[in-house]
Parts: sequence; structure tokens; C-alpha cells
Amino acid sequence: MEAVENQSRDPAAHVSRLLIGLARAVAGALLFSIPMLMTMEMWFLGFYMERERLLILLLLNLPLLVCLSHRIGFGRTATWRESARDAVIAYGMGVAASALILLLLGVIKFGVPPREWVGMIALQAVPVRSLPIIDA
Repeated sequence: MEAVENQSRDPAAHVSRLLIGLARAVAGALLFSIPMLMTMEMWFLGFYMERERLLILLLLNLPLLVCLSHRIGFGRTATWRESARDAVIAYGMGVAASALILLLLGVIKFGVPPREWVGMIALQAVPVRSLPIIDA
């Protein structure tokens, strides 16, 4: 029991568990969202969707992520503040993963106006948001 307490206080072990949880979350999110990332209709929706509607979608996504994080997040959270932190991390990972995959697929190129690629990444980040994974 004492070894478990010492391990939970060790910052290196905490960072290691967090990185493993993040890697699992990215892998799980990409596994289920690759088909949407490869769908041209989703790209075009990011081009043409009204920015107000996109903002509403993104704002409604955050409470959903907080609730998911509180119930089944990266780790056990005791407070809603910790759940909100994990939700922001998950959403940030979704944005980064979306941008990376869209760059690798050649959808986002350097000649594409920022309005278009920001819309694509923002829209794709909603389904790509990292699936909450509980670290054991």
C-alpha cells in the first residue's frame, strides 16, 4: 500500500501515466474518426458552414466533454475543475490530431485561405476529440 502512495506522489510517474493515457486517447479517437476525416463532405462543410453555427457547435461540445471527462476521463477526477482541465486537453488533442491528419491527407495546403482550414479543423475536431480513457 505504501508503494502505491509513493508512486502516486512521484511526479515522473504521474507524467508517465498522463502520457500513456494521452497516447491511448489519441489512438482511440483516430480509430473511430478516420472515416470522417477522409470524407470530402465534412471538409466542404468546414468551408461553407456559417461561422455562428460552427461556434455554437464548438461551445456545445465543451460541456459534453466536461461531463464525459467527469464520468470516464483520462484519470479519476475529484472536482469539476479537474474534469474541465481534462476536457480542454482532450479538445486540444482533437484539434491537433485533426490538423495533422488533414495535412497528411493533403486537404490543407499552404495556398488554402485560413478561413477554410480553420473551419475544417474546427469541424473535424468535434468527432476527433479524444475518447476519454481511464488509466488503470
